[in-house]
Amino acid sequence: EVYKATLSESVTRLGITPDVMYEILRAGQIIIVNDHPNSKTLPWLTTSGTLVNAPPDHVFSVVTDIEKYPEFMPQTEKATVTPVADHIVRVDYELGIQVLLVSITVPYSVYHYHQPPKRTDWVMAGGDFKANVGAYEVVPVPGMPNRSMLFYTSYSLPRNSLVNSLFDKIPMLDLMINLSTGTLVVDAF
Repeated sequence: EVYKATLSESVTRLGITPDVMYEILRAGQIIIVNDHPNSKTLPWLTTSGTLVNAPPDHVFSVVTDIEKYPEFMPQTEKATVTPVADHIVRVDYELGIQVLLVSITVPYSVYHYHQPPKRTDWVMAGGDFKANVGAYEVVPVPGMPNRSMLFYTSYSLPRNSLVNSLFDKIPMLDLMINLSTGTLVVDAF
């Protein structure tokens, strides 16, 4: 029930076959804005996707090896994983974000629900976000066992008063930040 907001959302449920999605991704990264998600609590979700030159099981293992994110994930300074239950972990993150000329440290926690070998969803546990939900989805490329499609779907809304004052002045800024975050994340993989 906790993961209901994202579990019902999936790139593969959009009615686009993996063959067609692969052809789209061959042109470069894809960005999808779903302004009518299945969840009544989310105003929208953004999805970024890319092709990865690795088998799906390897991509999934990198996605779920969260403690290594500071080595390659932009703005991630710390990621600590604590097992909670079967396939569920709590992750405590610390981000270092530059907003204009100001550096902001953003501590927050999420619960990840790993669903090997294709998906992990997360929901907010605490910290500097009013909302933070999402999922990584790994889709095999048909006929190409050493290639994968990786999709990052998310919605987040920070608590930081400076950031929220910018959102008040530039209403689409929160959507743009989520879109750019998704692009940076899939590019890192």
